[in-house]
Amino acid sequence: MEPTAQTSLVNIGTWVTAGKDILVGLSAVVAAFFAYRGLSAWRKELKGKSEYKDKIRLLISLYKKGVLSNGDISKLRGHLAYVKNVDSVFYTKLQNSNFKSIHELESGF
Repeated sequence: MEPTAQTSLVNIGTWVTAGKDILVGLSAVVAAFFAYRGLSAWRKELKGKSEYKDKIRLLISLYKKGVLSNGDISKLRGHLAYVKNVDSVFYTKLQNSNFKSIHELESGF
């Protein structure tokens, strides 16, 4: 039995449908992969920001106790200048709770 034109078209249609389904499945897998990578990067960024803010709070606390070396005080000034320009909301919160210490640091004593 020889394939007719109609039988060939049905076979081609089946292959096209199967190919489309495979592409849709692969697209979903690729999208899930990139979504996972994006969320992982975001989580890492949030953790880094939180640790950085904790470091600044710790340095301010140590500054208030008078146990920071001149080099550490200089680093703290740099961190405060950076935060003041990059994360003004966090800087404002720091200033509200540590106004006197931050004022001393920024004025150079």
